Amino acid sequence: MADARTEDQILDWVREEYAYPFAGWDFSHLQDRCDEYGELPFDYDGECVSRIRKSRHVVDIGTGDGVRFAAFLREAGIPRPAAATEGYPPNQVLARTNLEPLGMQAVDGCGTEPLPSGSADLILARHAGFDPPDTFRVLEAGGTWVTEQVGDQTNLEIHQALDAPINPTVGYNSLQTARAQVGAAGFEIERAEEGLTGGRYHDVGILAWYLKAISWEIPDFTVNAYAEQLLRLHRRIEREGPLDVRFHTILIVAHRPL
Repeated sequence: MADARTEDQILDWVREEYAYPFAGWDFSHLQDRCDEYGELPFDYDGECVSRIRKSRHVVDIGTGDGVRFAAFLREAGIPRPAAATEGYPPNQVLARTNLEPLGMQAVDGCGTEPLPSGSADLILARHAGFDPPDTFRVLEAGGTWVTEQVGDQTNLEIHQALDAPINPTVGYNSLQTARAQVGAAGFEIERAEEGLTGGRYHDVGILAWYLKAISWEIPDFTVNAYAEQLLRLHRRIEREGPLDVRFHTILIVAHRPL
């Protein structure tokens, strides 16, 4: 059945959805309105936990609210010392709240920049902190880097549906480019894989909220600025069903030679 609301009413609803709070790295608001599909050919979480069990000093780069890293540490056992970095101020408070009770240090700052040279034997980075030369600097000889990065095929369908330009500063990589950058920094690569999963968005309200949460994706996105495109997509979802959006993920495991 076609939506009986006026265009103004639909846009008011989308504005309400857009205004729904987003904190930490919590995407639970997507539940039941965006279905995940597909399966990756690798297990980043499992890779991290198994490496932490053998680590003496692990650092999680761009830890967000620290919840995922805290779960890794609880499962693997906490090495001494361990630390995390986070550059987004609202998340810095949450990271300290979640990690300091475990005896972990939460360092304010982006990527590996705040860390001393040769200070870690294991560096983890999920969707953050892709700086091969500086990561090489921070790792001790023989140390390992496990990183899951966002690939350059991510969210293309959102840009197409909203006629939004690709943001050239977002920094998504192809697997080939990421491998080349890691190798050029002096790493020896153990694993380099990629996979596609996706999200099935059932309405434009939840899509607008998601774009607020990942504000770097379409930097000029607001409901008013994209009102015409959002209304058009709303009608398309009514006619054709949910919008499928691919998420491209790259896994690299590399070590600094002895």
